[in-house]
Parts: sequence; C-alpha cells; structure tokens
Amino acid sequence: MLFVLNNYSQVNSSVQFSRVKQKCSLNSFILIHIHFFVILNRKLIFCTYFQWRLNESSLKNNYLFSLVYDNLG
Repeated sequence: MLFVLNNYSQVNSSVQFSRVKQKCSLNSFILIHIHFFVILNRKLIFCTYFQWRLNESSLKNNYLFSLVYDNLG
C-alpha cells in the first residue's frame, strides 16, 4: 500500500512538473512571437506612436491658440 501511494505521488509530481514545463514553454513561445512582432513592425509601431504624439500636441496647440484668439477678439 505504501509503495502504491509513493508511486502515485511520484507520478502526480511528474504530471505537475510536465504541466509547469508546458506552461513555461507556451509563455516563452508567446514572448518570442511578441518580440519578433515588435522587431518586424517597429517602424509601424514607432510611426504610429509619433503620429499620435504629434496629433496630441497639435490638438493642444489648437486649443491654446483658440483660447488666445478668443480673448483677443
């Protein structure tokens, strides 16, 4: 009986280790793909980011200009 329980616990820990290993390999796989996506699309990502920043500053400048213009008029 003790042998069966001991054997079961070894199998159980082996299964748990296998699940952890699979989960880690899946996480690595996802991280590698995200990394390659960023490398391959970095121009698009940076252009989009700078365009967004430009639009944001442009909106801010237009708002400030309209405040000054309204106060002058």
